[in-house]
Amino acid sequence: SSLEVMGGSLGTAKGQAEARARSGPLRLAVGGSAFRTDGVSSVKGSETDGRDKASATGIFGYELANLDQVQVLLNTNQEKSSYDLPPKDDVNANTQNRAFQWKLRYESKWQTNARSTFMLSGQDVDRDNRNPADLADASFYIDQSRGQRQSFLNRNDFVWAGGLWHLGFERNQEQGHFRNVSSSLPTTEFAPSLSDDSVYLVNDRRFQSSDLAWGVRATCQDGMDCLAVYQGSYQYHWAEAERSVYAVVSTGLKRPTMYQLYSTYGDPGLRAEKSQAFEAGFVQRWQTFQKLRLTLFQNRFDDLIDYDFIANRSRNVKRAKAQGIEVSHQWDSAMGDAKISLAQISSKNEVTDQRLLRRPIHQGAADAGLKWSEFLYFGAELQYTGSREDIDSNGNRAMVADFTLVNVLTTYKWRGVQYFVRVNNVADSSYE
Repeated sequence: SSLEVMGGSLGTAKGQAEARARSGPLRLAVGGSAFRTDGVSSVKGSETDGRDKASATGIFGYELANLDQVQVLLNTNQEKSSYDLPPKDDVNANTQNRAFQWKLRYESKWQTNARSTFMLSGQDVDRDNRNPADLADASFYIDQSRGQRQSFLNRNDFVWAGGLWHLGFERNQEQGHFRNVSSSLPTTEFAPSLSDDSVYLVNDRRFQSSDLAWGVRATCQDGMDCLAVYQGSYQYHWAEAERSVYAVVSTGLKRPTMYQLYSTYGDPGLRAEKSQAFEAGFVQRWQTFQKLRLTLFQNRFDDLIDYDFIANRSRNVKRAKAQGIEVSHQWDSAMGDAKISLAQISSKNEVTDQRLLRRPIHQGAADAGLKWSEFLYFGAELQYTGSREDIDSNGNRAMVADFTLVNVLTTYKWRGVQYFVRVNNVADSSYE
């Protein structure tokens, strides 16, 4: 079992607890968390929303005599956000989200080197976003949505022809109900539904000095719009030198949501967002206590969905590219540990040739810890974020200054319990 309680500025408090039990073939886990912050607002445009959030989860598992497993998961969460938007504080504006999720999972080991997993799941989400009329502003809006999602998953893992294979099928069915009421637009309601089916095949194969993996996934929406993605990776090892190089190439996609497709502000003709990624790297190890890693990468995104304020609806309007280099070094020993990482990333909108918002070019992090004894540990962290462009309260692009944060922590273990104290932003630096 575990219990964690924290507090901070802006009236922030957080607590979480977890307990696990096992008896023979039975397993039980329950947990919950709660978070609250009052938030602040400013007529200069910077603000933090007040927020209350709580969740609870329960997991029940049972292992059959033939080593098959049955698992049931239940989860519920609720969140409320209050907005204080400048220049006037709309204290009535708030958003409430409620969700309930369940999963039923069965795993069968039908051979020593083969197993199958079947899972049924369901999710119910309810969202209410509103700003009633008040003395300061007679305008109002109510934006309500409710959605259900049912899923079936089958995954089969087996060894064949010298490789590990994964073959699977997924089906998702979604239904939604959306209602919009405001003082400036007529009431609109719509109740769309979507279905998505996909199959995938993945193969992992190990050779004497290298590893090869590849996978493909085909997916169809409403039985018509069919697309495919893939991923491939290769890694070569020099065992005696503890050195390796690797490369990964992949594609991905993200389909538009029901709201983006069918709402008053949507477009049924929206295309799925697509991405292509490439990564290559070098890794050098020195036994088990030291590792150096160098990574080069590039990601391209096409048909990015954004809101077109002129057309007053969602559109496929963007192409973007992010590329960069990252280097990290990690050291670990009986006396302590340390890690440092530096990254330079260039991100831009390929349509306007402008930098993407809130993406710093330079980032860095370093942390070090001292194991004072078997029970006591001291640590410090340094986080650097470079300057980046953002939008100010007037809607204009502005450069946000870089900042550095320093965090410290200490942990103490006693009689099977670990106690810790952590302080973030020790220097009380102002940022964002």
